[in-house]
Amino acid sequence: MKFTKITFKNDPDLAIKIMLDNSKWQLEHNIEPTWDWLSKNLNMARFKSVYKVENHEFLVLFVDDKPTGAVIFQKGDKVNLWPDGKDKKAMYIYKFCVANEFHGQGISEIFLDNLKKRAIKKGFNTLRLDTADRKHALRKIYEKAGFLRKGIKYGMLENWGLYEWVNDTLKSK
Repeated sequence: MKFTKITFKNDPDLAIKIMLDNSKWQLEHNIEPTWDWLSKNLNMARFKSVYKVENHEFLVLFVDDKPTGAVIFQKGDKVNLWPDGKDKKAMYIYKFCVANEFHGQGISEIFLDNLKKRAIKKGFNTLRLDTADRKHALRKIYEKAGFLRKGIKYGMLENWGLYEWVNDTLKSK
């Protein structure tokens, strides 16, 4: 599928709506969401307390003027999953999701490529994300987009695969 116009908009309400819709879709398709993707955990109060999120860090991806995905995109590891997260200069992706009606259309790849460009424009050469280790389909998407598995964070409720993308083009110059 060919898309012509790709833009981002800061819109916390729409981002949370897309995330909630995605949570509902997972349940409807017998995909067990991680505890943090349950609808009761997808709200501004929780995002502010756990992710220390600011309104400007909610991004909605628009493709051809249609909202197609949502993400929290922040400087620094505010969730403390990464051992060097406090020191590493990186942008972090949390709650990455594609709007339900756009699943299977290549939006994940477009979204991740554009987040990489956005990070570089902000002066960051490293982009990091985490995903539940048991979510093999998501892990494949991230690996296909050039993210390398850097480790695992063991948790009480879930084990998290840690993924990193580094802009290697600057190293070769």
